[in-house]
Amino acid sequence: MMSRLRLTCLAIFLIGAISQAKAQFPTDDGAWNLLLDDITIRYRYSFKHEGFLPKPKFGDSLSEMNGKEVTIAGFFLPANITGSSFVVSYYPMAMCFFCSGAGIESVVVMYAADGEERRFSNLRTDDFIEVKGRLELNDDVDKNLFYILREAKWIRTYR
Repeated sequence: MMSRLRLTCLAIFLIGAISQAKAQFPTDDGAWNLLLDDITIRYRYSFKHEGFLPKPKFGDSLSEMNGKEVTIAGFFLPANITGSSFVVSYYPMAMCFFCSGAGIESVVVMYAADGEERRFSNLRTDDFIEVKGRLELNDDVDKNLFYILREAKWIRTYR
């Protein structure tokens, strides 16, 4: 009888803890699903760089998002020392594209909207954030990453 009561209390506690954890992080609005899955990457040899470079082919659904405002939640990573560009990553820094084997499609470079740079500069590496901005698809890795978030605005940090 006592062990049954303990199990019931434990189950109620776990259900509450799980629902609380879900409430702390945003639900996926489908942005990452498209960014990660609606792309084909082939590698082509570049004589300029004397090596192979990735060349994306964006799927139809992802192409429809080009130029539209999107909301993305992910791990914050500073992209340069000057603090003018930042990255939101599907993975934390230890697993991200730059530091381990994750794909280049798992990161989005962000350029802050006017007046927003200070907010991004105050964030710490691996803060889990939610941002919105205008998505730009880029198929020329010489110039930038595949995904660019222009006029990026910080919405919130989840702690």
